[in-house]
Amino acid sequence: MTLQRRFAPPAGAVRVDSPGGGCRWARSPQPGRMVTLAVQGQLTPGRDIPPCAVPPPCSRSTQFQYSNTSYILLGLLVEKLGRMPLADFIHQRVTGPSRLDHTLFPQGAEFPKPHAHGYTNQTLSGAIADTTHWNPSWGWAAGAMVSDLHDLKHWAKDVATGTLLSPATQAEREKFVTVPDFDGDGYGLGLFNTHGWIGHNGSLPGYESVTMYLPEQDATMVILLNTDVLHAGSEPSTLFANAITSIVTPDHVYQIPAEG
Repeated sequence: MTLQRRFAPPAGAVRVDSPGGGCRWARSPQPGRMVTLAVQGQLTPGRDIPPCAVPPPCSRSTQFQYSNTSYILLGLLVEKLGRMPLADFIHQRVTGPSRLDHTLFPQGAEFPKPHAHGYTNQTLSGAIADTTHWNPSWGWAAGAMVSDLHDLKHWAKDVATGTLLSPATQAEREKFVTVPDFDGDGYGLGLFNTHGWIGHNGSLPGYESVTMYLPEQDATMVILLNTDVLHAGSEPSTLFANAITSIVTPDHVYQIPAEG
């Protein structure tokens, strides 16, 4: 069983972060195996994940839904096979070689200064709240990282072109899967392609980012926002990226499906 197949959404699998819907499923461990997870307080660290507890409602060949679960499990595998904490592995194999001197994997709520205050409506009442000092560690391997504009400008090309990877691995990442309502080439392994722009977006309560590279024009786009409040069902970072590319690269417009 390869990691690629392990993190594809197979039949008879369990999605941990949103049981009951969606198609990006992480295969549950063998009976008796323990997985340490704490996804937004919904799972207890060290708790068993029951095999096939929720039957997948769709075929992996026909539908798609993004899930953080696979990245959490991948982080656990990295720690196991790399024999070091994930933060150390990322520094040694990613941020160090790419010279991302202002990028870190926080252990808690540490936030280097200066920084922008973030705002979200992901609260019990739906009211806007300041999330600046919220602990992002629940996201862990799925994206609990801190960076700045300078580092992300450099990282955009590295992550899109696979600078740190072998050609064979990069080729696997670029096998994009068609995504419903995705007006572009779809989603690969840890990156997506929309009209030639390759990279990924990111979101934690109060903050959003878009980090993309357009090989055809050797162009880089980085957007950092201090809110994640949806507008007409769309992520604000998506709206910004769409507006910017509509002007500067009209033949390559960033467009991804709305969230709600």
